Amino acid sequence: MRIMGIESVYPKPRTSRPHPQHKVYPYLLRGTPQGGVISPLLANLFLHYAFDRWMATNFPKLPFCRYADDALIHCRSLKQANYLRKRLSSRLKECGLELHPVKTKVVYCKDIHREQE
Repeated sequence: MRIMGIESVYPKPRTSRPHPQHKVYPYLLRGTPQGGVISPLLANLFLHYAFDRWMATNFPKLPFCRYADDALIHCRSLKQANYLRKRLSSRLKECGLELHPVKTKVVYCKDIHREQE
């Protein structure tokens, strides 16, 4: 399963109307700006706990690699990949993230031991 482009789902502000004396800066409600100097570091730290540690705890026998917000998880079967995809989607929702619906794919890696099409 390849997880690409994990997109952040930002929670709505706690109140629908800000206090009249407070000035609202909408860009502050969306985290760090893309391309900002600190953004990659914060994203990497967040995903270390939201994804890496979760995978190591819940699926310790599945090898995976992650670069920034892209990940590749090696599953043994299509059934396992679909199950993991459901569990991962739930986990990321708990953290305020979601899988990209178009870029997230399950791909089959053919080799001499796996000869299906």
